[in-house]
Amino acid sequence: MRHILVLLVAVMALAGISSAAAQSAVSEASVFPASGPAGTRFGFIASGFQSRERVGVWLNRPDGRAETVQVEALRPATRVGRVNWFWTPDTGSPSGSYQFVARGVRSGVERIVSFQVGSAAVPTAAPGERTNVFPGEGRAGALFQFFAHGYTKGESLALWVNKPDGTAQAITPERIEVAEDRADISWQAPQDAIAGRWELVIVGRTSGTQTVIAFTIR
Repeated sequence: MRHILVLLVAVMALAGISSAAAQSAVSEASVFPASGPAGTRFGFIASGFQSRERVGVWLNRPDGRAETVQVEALRPATRVGRVNWFWTPDTGSPSGSYQFVARGVRSGVERIVSFQVGSAAVPTAAPGERTNVFPGEGRAGALFQFFAHGYTKGESLALWVNKPDGTAQAITPERIEVAEDRADISWQAPQDAIAGRWELVIVGRTSGTQTVIAFTIR
């Protein structure tokens, strides 16, 4: 009987460890779906708040305006400090990268989640234009889309960003495609990206073409 009790205690301890690991694996903030047209009902979840505290949320629009909007089902944090809510952008809402910010009233804990409304606009070239970025200026967490001409179809590219503080960092793009002589790259800036002038550097491993595209994170 004693052996059975010891076994049960061990199993319960392992279950507790698994449960804790599962909880720690939950993202601090997430949204589903990550993108959709105006009229889509987006669901959000954020964690890390104090138990049962009230949490306020506001919306950062693509043009940089912060706005308090009506959301569904937002209640005080659960016992484990988690909240969820829903929001549906009105038909006709502008396409672009949006952010919801959730802030604990007592703790001051802040969570930011980015999502896309509508189809992301693909930058197009004006006559004679060799490079471009859309948007040219955006918030931390925004999705930036770049293009540059002068590359060999299908070639491998080396990519990095030059930060406002002068340091360089390799990046992993959301999308990369080299068709004909044009490279198209989509990259989402980190949520903690510092404000200032950034540069994307694109180097073709076959062609040797190097392009530097400046953009701003505010």
